Amino acid sequence: MIRVRPAIDSDTPSIASIYMDALQNAAWISSLRPELLDFEKVTEGERVFVAEDSKLGNVGFVSVWQPDCFVHHLYVAEPMRRRGVGKLLLGSLVDWLPRPWTLKCSTMNTSALSFYHSQSWTVAGEGENEDGSYFVLRYAPL
Repeated sequence: MIRVRPAIDSDTPSIASIYMDALQNAAWISSLRPELLDFEKVTEGERVFVAEDSKLGNVGFVSVWQPDCFVHHLYVAEPMRRRGVGKLLLGSLVDWLPRPWTLKCSTMNTSALSFYHSQSWTVAGEGENEDGSYFVLRYAPL
């Protein structure tokens, strides 16, 4: 069984590992810039929630910059992808984070884009940064 709960300090090593694994396997990131490697820095000031499996431990996390209702990070451990963990993590935001929500997603991350579209996120804009082009996605269900 998987439950979503607020992250605590002792979760940092396991969710940082999920984060680093995702970055290292992201084909759309040409090189890992040093500022991306410090998990605590890239989530500083954000509310972080973990998906905890009763047998496997932490299998994913979401971090949110609350003032802008911006989903900054959503990562699921590779063996647990496509099993509803991402949906659970996003669902944990419903009761406390006002909508609309936004996030950025690489235009090359087709797997994530398919997931977000399946969850009723829509493209609200696009941009480019040092990692390439991205879509700004918006979630504002009726």
